[in-house]
Amino acid sequence: MTKIKLTNPERYWLAVRADMPWLRDPDVEDLRQRWSDRDERDWTSIVAAVEHVMDEIAGGRGRIELDDEEDPEVGEHVVVDADLDHLAVEDRKIVSGWFHAHTGPVADPWGDSLVNGRHRLWSSWQAVPDAVLPVYSAQLLWLGSIPHMEDDFAAGVYQRTMEGIELISPTVLERNPSFCAELRRVAGLGVPGQDVGSSVAC
Repeated sequence: MTKIKLTNPERYWLAVRADMPWLRDPDVEDLRQRWSDRDERDWTSIVAAVEHVMDEIAGGRGRIELDDEEDPEVGEHVVVDADLDHLAVEDRKIVSGWFHAHTGPVADPWGDSLVNGRHRLWSSWQAVPDAVLPVYSAQLLWLGSIPHMEDDFAAGVYQRTMEGIELISPTVLERNPSFCAELRRVAGLGVPGQDVGSSVAC
């Protein structure tokens, strides 16, 4: 079994192909093939493994582990066990890398582009058109920078999060109640005591 580690799994939202109608074949857009083995990867099995991890998270079956047992203040992550033994080495790397906020697919449900993950999402949906795939929020990715920045930076993050809430489609909200709750929590940090996003059905 492979241990898949997720930090802040509540900052992922589950996307379907229809959520990204603007996504095109990256190799066609870039006029070059970036990964020579793209079509050799077992995308169907990769999708199954990625969906399994999120199913485990949604079912509350992930376990908490400290990043550093000797220094609990460093932080923690959620761990899910996944059987990847049947996958090729490169396919295992794709599955594991999917759940690193800085290397996996990154975008917001109200956006029209990806910060990262075009090739993985494109290939996954080509193989499994009805796949429901996790994408880390580009907006919430900035939360880690707040402690090192000035108050104006934090205020901007909270404000943009609040604006994002108003732009999410009802179908995405319905599919992502935990993610919506996290957006509302973050937006509320900028206006303590207010019910941020109370008009949003989430």
